[in-house]
Amino acid sequence: MARASRGWLRFGALAATALIATSGATVALTGCGVQQEGADQPAAEQPADDAVGQQGDAPASAPELVDPTDVSAATEEVGTAVGADGYTLTIDTLVVDEGGFGRAAYTLRGPVAALRGDDGRLALGTDAGLDDLQMRTATDGRPNLVCTYDADASTDDALTGTIYFDARSTDEVVGGLSWQLLWHDENATGGGSGTASTELVVPSKVLGARHFTDGDAATATLGPLGLALSTSVDTESGQFVDDLVTLHLADGTDMVVFDASDPSAGSSLMQSARTDGSTSYALPEGVDVLSVSSITLEGRQLSTSGEEAASYTFTPAA
Repeated sequence: MARASRGWLRFGALAATALIATSGATVALTGCGVQQEGADQPAAEQPADDAVGQQGDAPASAPELVDPTDVSAATEEVGTAVGADGYTLTIDTLVVDEGGFGRAAYTLRGPVAALRGDDGRLALGTDAGLDDLQMRTATDGRPNLVCTYDADASTDDALTGTIYFDARSTDEVVGGLSWQLLWHDENATGGGSGTASTELVVPSKVLGARHFTDGDAATATLGPLGLALSTSVDTESGQFVDDLVTLHLADGTDMVVFDASDPSAGSSLMQSARTDGSTSYALPEGVDVLSVSSITLEGRQLSTSGEEAASYTFTPAA
């Protein structure tokens, strides 16, 4: 490795950086900062940082494609670190999959006691000087992410946990990733703030994914770390609201990924809107993709003429 309404709405290019989660579902933003008032709107683009994505080496060759059932074989040691305002973030390991999803184990050292959120997620952007933890790709893309911590393994001086992220395309993850700390110092003359970034980390391994189709134009891509769904709805003239996403396993059991009527029942950590109108769901635990026999998507298709219930059944592509 080199260094408001019910359901889920599919948007077109206007929702490139985030999605609108409703009914209590997780809002996927481009950073791990505390959700602010009005965060049920798409996250704003962060200003471009010319230093981001300029360090490290460009990929010399295509990454090795790893069997999707072997997450451990695709997990790479990293060790890159960045310091900011008394905090040090170290990315310990990284694993990515073909669908554009990833998982990074991290250690955050410093006065971190105030950063422990009650929900097991980092509480950044509070009274502490550390405002946010974000990611960038080599092309300055902003992956959506959720930062969790392990309460049992963490101390008041060091938090260990996992950053789950969705870069929203395969090219974005294999091109290279970096992590940023955003901070402020209220005691600095005139106020002070800054951004510090790790070097660019280029994965040399990528977990494979399975491809599914409804037999027509709709497709699904399922990797061990997430699921991306694309309907045949024209995003310029219509929208699709996801109400229920389910994986059907070969043993006859079901795994609910997203349920708008009961968000707590879904296994997805976050949902993202992609520029092609598809939506994606990051999964907290690796899924045995070979055990999935079909995928169903239930929802509503919205158009200028009204609303119509619709569903899709995806089976493995030939």
